[in-house]
Amino acid sequence: MNHPLVCIVVLNWNALKETIECIDSLQKITYPQYKLIIVDNASSNNEAYTFRQMYSKIADIILAKENYGYTGGNNIGIEYAIENYNPDFILILNNDIIVDPDFLNHLIRVAQSESKIGIVGGKVYYHKYPDLIQSAGIGLNMYTGKSYHIGYMKFDKGQYDYQRIVNIVMGCCMLIKREVIDKIGLLDEQYFCYKDDIDYCHKCSKAGYDVVYTPLAKIWHKNYVKLKIWERTQSKNKRSAFTHYLLARNNFLFMKKHANRLQRISFVIYFFTSHFIFQTGVCLIFHRDFKRYLAMCRGALDGIKYFFISTPGKYLINTKKYISITK
Repeated sequence: MNHPLVCIVVLNWNALKETIECIDSLQKITYPQYKLIIVDNASSNNEAYTFRQMYSKIADIILAKENYGYTGGNNIGIEYAIENYNPDFILILNNDIIVDPDFLNHLIRVAQSESKIGIVGGKVYYHKYPDLIQSAGIGLNMYTGKSYHIGYMKFDKGQYDYQRIVNIVMGCCMLIKREVIDKIGLLDEQYFCYKDDIDYCHKCSKAGYDVVYTPLAKIWHKNYVKLKIWERTQSKNKRSAFTHYLLARNNFLFMKKHANRLQRISFVIYFFTSHFIFQTGVCLIFHRDFKRYLAMCRGALDGIKYFFISTPGKYLINTKKYISITK
């Protein structure tokens, strides 16, 4: 196997410890031809300068002028990589990921195996439970707007050890062929965060490329996991309300962009007769969190306005949204 150049983009926002652990795991990978780009999304406490002190010899450190979200922050890294290194592949990697040393070899091998393959993702485990699968690819129902993780919360017994074409791979580890970026563009910054990976994989498929899952590329994700239904997630998280806003709004954004008329009608019926009622119960009865509920309502309202009134915009490109502090 030859070794095309891969630019790895790791986005940080007020998560110094997690990002350091991610980068330390990347330093153990066996793939020889890569460049690491760390984008700091305007974190507090000068975290970008900490990265410069620690990693300036092995990575380019980029400081965003403000928090542009998951989409905007990663776009900064992608644009920087293309402008400065002209890579064959871009790997978007979450900062809360620990990687297997050989994961990138497997991703590249699959990506090079067929010209139609545009995006490749691996098997994602929960970090707290190393054999518990979070995702072995993602399916998508265009009549409800719902996505679902294949293998979710299943202990790995080899039942997903076969490569296949999927609708989506998780954005926490997504290898993108350069020609795909040239053809369909960057991540859509309207999303800010959540559903952006679904949108991008869907655009990739619509452009004629395959999105492929490979079980050989293994990573461990530090997502919260509960093994019992009565366990509660952290309801006091300051970002939880905004998360609920984005999840509600971005459902409408995605369906407006990609669904046909019948799928849109089906989605709206499903959203308000099932999804919204269920999430209301989760927010008000289970979490007893009125702020989350109001945020979800605002997200749904903004989504409706966009869905019925606005037209889809394009991602925003602005190469002056950052400064390089590598040197």
